[in-house]
Amino acid sequence: MEISEPLEVEQAEKREGPTGSVSLPLSRVKKIIKLDDDVRACSTSATFAVTVATEMFIEYLCEQGLQMSKSDKRKVLHYKDLASAVHRLDELEFLSGTG
Repeated sequence: MEISEPLEVEQAEKREGPTGSVSLPLSRVKKIIKLDDDVRACSTSATFAVTVATEMFIEYLCEQGLQMSKSDKRKVLHYKDLASAVHRLDELEFLSGTG
């Protein structure tokens, strides 16, 4: 039995790439990730995971904002609803003062 050479990272990604679909463009997310000087490289799988996490965060923020608009008996989501959700929820506190 012969031991094979370890796969290069790019070869492994081609073999075991991410599955599923996302709404945000992966190429744009990868460009944003590359803007960070501390990041030397980002695999396709990591980019996919960051994209999925970003979409989940946006969905959560919108759901919280929608609850605020419903409490004002409105059906339309406004910036003030998102700002109220940020002010109300501790887990969104890191967004305070960003707008």
